[in-house]
Amino acid sequence: METGVIPISTLDITFENNELWIKPSLSKKRRMTFKSASKSMSVFLDEISGAPYKFSKGEDGKVISLTFQYEDAEYIAQRVVLPPPSLQGNTTFRLPGYERANVVVLAGSFNYWNQSQYLFGREGDEWICRIDLEPGKHAYKFIVDGNWILDPANPNTEDDDYGVKNSVIMVRKSQ
Repeated sequence: METGVIPISTLDITFENNELWIKPSLSKKRRMTFKSASKSMSVFLDEISGAPYKFSKGEDGKVISLTFQYEDAEYIAQRVVLPPPSLQGNTTFRLPGYERANVVVLAGSFNYWNQSQYLFGREGDEWICRIDLEPGKHAYKFIVDGNWILDPANPNTEDDDYGVKNSVIMVRKSQ
């Protein structure tokens, strides 16, 4: 779910072992408990805070948005349909391991830090993402099931204007 520009920029909603879980950006994953349902909405409560999360449904009964409270204001997060993995391009990003991960995403200065544009695909024992990048310096991070991480294979990092450390790649002009 895409929330917009607040400290919680993404809400990862998963269904695991017959339980609904939510993971806000920069927070731990937590279980949701069922409260009520109607034809157009289902309400679940955060097991830690007790805060309600209202899932609105479309005509077909599928969830289209989520309404929640953050710092005394109400927000509506729209459902994001993820694209297929990005496996073609002039630049390859690799993330070994993370066998239990469900979704691995690449975000960076090249896509305005969009968290749902470039997905990794699983190839053997690693995650792979290939995209076309213009020559120059690009800052980026991997997002593994909602957790932002530096590229463990790339020691090149720099702080952004907010003091956040990002991985950095230099793409050279092809000859």
